[in-house]
Amino acid sequence: MRFLILVLCLSNMAYAQLTLTVKDPKANKPGDLVDVEMSLSAPDLMEKLTPSNLQNSFIPEALWFMSVGTWQLSGSGLKNTARVALGTKFTDQPSKLTVAGREIQVSFENFHFSPGEETEGKFIYQEVPWYQRPWWKKHGIALLTGLLAFLGIGVTFVMRWQKKRLREKLARAMVDGLLQKLESARDLTSISQVWVARDDFNTVFPDKVQPLRNFFDVLNQYQFKPNCAEHELREIIEAKKKLIVDLKGGSHGV
Repeated sequence: MRFLILVLCLSNMAYAQLTLTVKDPKANKPGDLVDVEMSLSAPDLMEKLTPSNLQNSFIPEALWFMSVGTWQLSGSGLKNTARVALGTKFTDQPSKLTVAGREIQVSFENFHFSPGEETEGKFIYQEVPWYQRPWWKKHGIALLTGLLAFLGIGVTFVMRWQKKRLREKLARAMVDGLLQKLESARDLTSISQVWVARDDFNTVFPDKVQPLRNFFDVLNQYQFKPNCAEHELREIIEAKKKLIVDLKGGSHGV
C-alpha cells in the first residue's frame, strides 16, 4: 500500500530523482571505480532503470555504470547498488541522465572528487555487460579449451595410429624377410642360416613353435655331419616345404 501511494504522489514530477551515495567515502580521481548505493524516488521508473539500461547509459566524459544490482523496496524507498567509473569531467553537482528515452536528474552524495589526470591503465569508459557481449567473448575461453582438447585427442589418436601402422609394417617386413630366407634356401649352407635365425622365427611365429621344432629336428640330424648325402638333403628340403606351408597358413605377429 505504501508503494502504491508513493507511485501516485511522484508520478507527476518533471524529473525523477536518482541519488548516488558513495559507500566508502574517500578522495577520487578520474578513472576510479566507485561502489555506490542508489536510491530512486520515482518507483514508476524502476522498469526503465534496469541493469541493462543503466549500463548502456552514461553522462558523457563524467560517469559510466559498470555494474548494477537489483532494485529492492525498503522503508525509505527503492534501493540498489552499482559500480560506476568516474571521468575527467565528473562533478558532484546534480546532472541529467537519459535512460531508455527518459531524462532523469541525478544527485551525488559523499563524493570527494579531485579533477586531474586519469588513473593510468584503469580508466574504462564503458564495460559491456556479460549478457550483451558477443558470443565469442562470452564463450571464447570454453571454445578455445574445447578446441585444444579436441586437437590433443586428435593428435594422440593419430600418433597411436601411426605407431600401430609402423609396428604392423615392421612385423610384416620381418615375416616377409624370414619367409624369403626360408624359401630361398637351396643347399645345406643356406638352410643352416635358418637355424641360426631360429630365435627370430620363434618370436615372429609364436603360434608355430611345434612346426618349427619339427623342422629343426630334421635339420639337426644332418647339418652337423661332415658330409650330407643327397637323400638327406632331400629330406631336409621336404621338411622345409612343409614348414613354409605351416607358416603361411597361420597368423603372424611380433
